[in-house]
Amino acid sequence: MKTTCIIDTYNQERFICEAIDSALSQEVLFDEILVVDDASTDGSREVLNDRYGSNPNVKLIYRPVNGGQLACIQTGVLEATGDICCFLDGDDCFHEQYLQHVLEHYQSNPDSTCAYVTCKAFDQMARRTFGKRGTQVTGITVGITLRGNTFVGAPTSCLSYRTDLLREIFPYPFLDDWIIRADDYLNGVSSILGAKKTFIDRELVHYRWHDQNNSWTMYKSLASYRRRLSLNRLRFYFAQNLTLDTESLNNELHREFATWANPSWQLLSWYLKAIFNGNQSFLRKIAQSASLLRHKLATVIKRGSHQAESLKHGKLLSSYGQCEDIDKKI
Repeated sequence: MKTTCIIDTYNQERFICEAIDSALSQEVLFDEILVVDDASTDGSREVLNDRYGSNPNVKLIYRPVNGGQLACIQTGVLEATGDICCFLDGDDCFHEQYLQHVLEHYQSNPDSTCAYVTCKAFDQMARRTFGKRGTQVTGITVGITLRGNTFVGAPTSCLSYRTDLLREIFPYPFLDDWIIRADDYLNGVSSILGAKKTFIDRELVHYRWHDQNNSWTMYKSLASYRRRLSLNRLRFYFAQNLTLDTESLNNELHREFATWANPSWQLLSWYLKAIFNGNQSFLRKIAQSASLLRHKLATVIKRGSHQAESLKHGKLLSSYGQCEDIDKKI
């Protein structure tokens, strides 16, 4: 199984070498590393040429015009030759065992089309830890994406996909909508296409928080409005292309929720909100909501039973160990 690492970068001269070196230093090596520079105006190009220009494991791709994060990612995807593509922003870093765990997952789970890990976010200036990001729950997410305004996934640097799925996600004609926050696009479209997503419960990415990657929050209201427009266009474009009846998805949200083996309470609230925002009759909404609650309570009871069984098993092992100690003393 061949692997590709796609690193997108724009004016990240300070960090890009650390990102590339983390991809090159994997215990299980990538088959190819594509670095896509989005027409940087700082010294990135000179740094890249000097450091990696003669490295056969790194392919440098320079976009002639700045197009934004999603344009960079699309360029990399269309150039990729691997069966699995892993993404890394130019200011983030991989743990040295990142690819080992991701590759093992895909090899042992042939039906999985998307895998994502969690990451440790930190402040470059103060070295401040923000904690884990991501989620541990997975399931079918077509309806909740199209009708619930909820995208299930992770930041870009935590995402990996089978390339066959990425060929369905790209190309996209409205790249300007995603100059930043390309992870929203990847998470959303993969869900609409029915991706089988899996969360790898390991902290394998270092997500850098600094003065250049959170500037969109300065204009939070405007950014939020533009994001809503972009999301609406994304949903409409793919729903039309896939001939999905988005209205009928409201009637199937309870069945979609049942595909989640361990749904969180927050996920339950998202599905309930999507149901009550739909056009079904009030009685239908009540019936669907009851179905959601039954499934959630069933998973809680099942998990509690497993925990009790594990605790019981642990006590038995402990007792057995004490008996062995007594026997030895006798």
